[in-house]
Amino acid sequence: VLKPLYAEFHDKGFEIYQVSLDIDKGLWAQVVKEQKHPWISVCDSRGTASPVASSYNLQSLPSVYVISDGTLVDIQAADEKYLRKLLNGLLK
Repeated sequence: VLKPLYAEFHDKGFEIYQVSLDIDKGLWAQVVKEQKHPWISVCDSRGTASPVASSYNLQSLPSVYVISDGTLVDIQAADEKYLRKLLNGLLK
């Protein structure tokens, strides 16, 4: 879902900052390399004990947050159609 959106909107200012909570950093690195994601991908190997996970009140993974001009955008769904519509509105 994210690769086509990234390809379409990156030049308009869209960035993805992907945070993995995988406790096996080696496996995470292997997956990132294999999937060749063009965006920023980091790993917090503390898993669900990560203070970031509790700060954002993560209830399930994956979770999607959209930040526009420093403000967290209230999103209702995270499917490709919804995200495309949202990005079209934000990135003119």
